[in-house]
Amino acid sequence: MRFYKFWRSVGFYICAAALFQGSLQGEYQRKLYKELLANYNRLERPVVNDSAPILVELGLTLLQIIDVDEKNQVLMTNAWLQLYWTDIYLTWNPESYPGVQNLRFPSDQVWTPDILLYNSADERFDATFHTNVLVNASGYCQYIPPGILKSTCYIDVRWFPFDVQKCDLKFGSWTHNGWLLDLQCWTWTRVPAKRNELYYDCCKEPYPDVTFTVTMRRRTLYYGLNLLIPCVLISGLALLVFLLPADSGEKISLGITVLLSLTVFMLLVAEIMPATSDSVPLIAQYFASTMMIVGMSVVVTVIVLQFHHHDPHGGKMPKWVSDRRSHSGGHHVKPPNRQFPLTSRCALPGSCDFVELVCLVPPNESNPVTSVSGRVIKLATSPSVTPAPAP
Repeated sequence: MRFYKFWRSVGFYICAAALFQGSLQGEYQRKLYKELLANYNRLERPVVNDSAPILVELGLTLLQIIDVDEKNQVLMTNAWLQLYWTDIYLTWNPESYPGVQNLRFPSDQVWTPDILLYNSADERFDATFHTNVLVNASGYCQYIPPGILKSTCYIDVRWFPFDVQKCDLKFGSWTHNGWLLDLQCWTWTRVPAKRNELYYDCCKEPYPDVTFTVTMRRRTLYYGLNLLIPCVLISGLALLVFLLPADSGEKISLGITVLLSLTVFMLLVAEIMPATSDSVPLIAQYFASTMMIVGMSVVVTVIVLQFHHHDPHGGKMPKWVSDRRSHSGGHHVKPPNRQFPLTSRCALPGSCDFVELVCLVPPNESNPVTSVSGRVIKLATSPSVTPAPAP
C-alpha cells in the first residue's frame, strides 16, 4: 500500500513539473513574439548593409504531374516550393527563452521573397498557398508553400506517340534584381535546376532566375492499341481491293470503306495534337500518305471496272488510243465494206436447241457447224464463200 502511494506521488510531481514547464514555454513564446515584432517592418530587407544582397536558396519538390495539355501546351503539376534565407531581425538567445527552439510566423507578418513562376499559365499567376514561415534562433527561415502550378510548355509532337517532352519551370524575383536578391539553387533539390542571369539593354544590374526542367516520356501502350495497330490493319485491307474479282461488285465499296476509316483515325489524331504547323506528327503524315494511296487505288479500280464492263457493241476506239498503237508499232485493221451482225442464232447438228454465237461470218449452208467444244463453236469457212447479208 505504501509502495503504491509512493509511485502515485512521483507521477503527480512529474505531471506538475511538465505543466509548469509548458506554461513557462508558452509565456516565453508570447514574450518573444512581442519583442521580435515590436519594431519589425516586413517591407524592409533583412540585411545589415542595404547595398548587400540577401541570399535566397530556391528548391522544388515535384509531387505529381497532374495533366499535360498538348492542345493548349500547358503543364499542370503539384509541387512544393522551398525557400531558405536568413533574417537578422528574427534572432534570439535560446538560453534567455528556455524551450523555445523555433517560431512560426504568418507569411504576411514577416519579410518573404517575392518569388513567382515566370511562365505561369494560371489566371491568378501565383497559385501557391501561403503557409507559415518557420524561424529558428539563428534567424534561419524556411518557407515551403505548396501549390498547383500551371506553366506554359512548348510540346513538340513530331515523334508522337514516341516523344519525349521537356518542360521548364522558371522562377525568379518579380521586383528585386541581382544586386538586391541573390537567388541560388538549393543543393538538395530532386528536379534538375539551373541558375541563369539575364541582362537587359535598359539596366546594368543582372536579373537571376532558377529554371527547373521536367523531363517526361509518353507511355505508348494506349496509343499503340488504339491508333497504330488499327491503322496498320486498315492499310493492309487496301491491298485486298486488287484481289477481289471484278464481277463481285465490292471492289469500290471496300476501297471507300478503307478511305473513310483512315479519315476517322486522322481526325482523332488532329483532336489530340495542337493546331500548329511548326511540327506535323509523323503519324499524321503516315495517315495522309496512306489516304492518298488508297484514294489512287480507288481511282484505278474504277478505271479497271470500266474496261471490264465495257459494251463490245458501243463506242469507237478513242483517237488517242489509236495514235498510241500506231506509235508503238501496231497495225490498223481495216473494217470490211459490208457490215454483218456479230450475233446470230444457229442450230447445232443433231439438236433442236439454238445457241447464240459471235462470229464474223454468219453460218449458212456453205459454212456448217463442224464441232462444238463447251461454248466455242467452230465453223467450216471458205475464203471463196461470200457471206450472206443479215436478214
